[in-house]
Amino acid sequence: MLNKLKSKLMVARDKAEAQAAALLPEDWKVPDEVSVERYNICKNCENLYHVTNQCRLCGCFMGVKVSLARANCPIHKWEKYGRYKDSQDS
Repeated sequence: MLNKLKSKLMVARDKAEAQAAALLPEDWKVPDEVSVERYNICKNCENLYHVTNQCRLCGCFMGVKVSLARANCPIHKWEKYGRYKDSQDS
């Protein structure tokens, strides 16, 4: 019963993250390949809480954060993208 609930919650989480990422303005997004690469790094990180797909360090929902050009990993496993790469803003 608990596994069924957990599975349904994870499906709902994935759908919500995909919808949120789709709403981002194009100039805020990274290319899909970059997003996938970042997410693969996060999936293998000890700081990812898989049930909610949140980083334990920054609290962000990684399904959305990996799509943001201005975002970076708090422990520098991946950095800002494009024109934001050298920017000091967060």
